[in-house]
Amino acid sequence: MKTDFPHRTSIFETRATFAREDALIVKDGLRLFSMEEALILVPENFFKKNATHARTILAIMPDASALLARLLEGGHTSSAGRLAGAFRAVLTSDTRQMCYCISQPSPSLATPGALRYGAFCWMK
Repeated sequence: MKTDFPHRTSIFETRATFAREDALIVKDGLRLFSMEEALILVPENFFKKNATHARTILAIMPDASALLARLLEGGHTSSAGRLAGAFRAVLTSDTRQMCYCISQPSPSLATPGALRYGAFCWMK
């Protein structure tokens, strides 16, 4: 059942369980997805249609290690790729806004086991 709210927001009530039981948070009687579980289960279209919301969620994550653990644990390769691209977009956009330019080497040039770092330069 969908309930519409102001500012083009809504809540969808369902009896189906999409998340694991340990990934649900109960707050004020509502069963809510954890941030990590929601990011894994949200479809790709969410990032296209709600770019500002997606960027905000990614930017306020204090630590992505719980998200990484959940991705690896569940074998969520499609979600992992989508989230890697989204985090990269947030990182490059935010660093540009802070007057940094980023040089990103092509991933195809990286050799297995070698780490390649982007170069940052200060522009003022």
